[in-house]
Amino acid sequence: MTEMIRMVMTADEFLKRPNTNPSIELINGERVVTGPTDRPRQTLASNLILKLYRLTVGDGALHGSPTNLYLDEYNIYQPEVFWLSGQNNRWVLKGGLYCGAPDLVIEVFSPNIEPRDKDAKFEVYDRYGVLEYWMIDLLAGYMEVWSLPQNKCLRLSFLNPKEKFMSPVLYNQTIWLAPLFRHVDFT
Repeated sequence: MTEMIRMVMTADEFLKRPNTNPSIELINGERVVTGPTDRPRQTLASNLILKLYRLTVGDGALHGSPTNLYLDEYNIYQPEVFWLSGQNNRWVLKGGLYCGAPDLVIEVFSPNIEPRDKDAKFEVYDRYGVLEYWMIDLLAGYMEVWSLPQNKCLRLSFLNPKEKFMSPVLYNQTIWLAPLFRHVDFT
């Protein structure tokens, strides 16, 4: 059982404390700790979850970070959002861990994410059969949509936040990005 520690302090003292909720992932066997999720990433992740819930309601499981996604003994990620359709038989729930390939993975990258992590995750998602992968770079203000059908990586779109695209994995529905990026500060 976790011991609860109580400490008396003022609101001012509390707000001056550093945010201690880092993201911890295992990427190709290396423990990678990034800083806490910032407000733009949180806002975008919330918008994505709300939109995807409306598109997928009643079909499968939709999760957001910090839910662990176990791909193999060297790769456990915490993508901002992932969705496992009801028809997906490539995953199981073991001991509270989602193990296997989701249909859709969405990663939101910010300045504290190294490019090597982007490349390493892309390769692993492709290897395990993730059907669609969205990479969003908040600093650069763009989104890449990759489709990974039958182990062939195809970049579907390279988009700015005012564009739209059709998602094969989401039943060929058109996704307008502007509402997803509403209230997201790119600076």
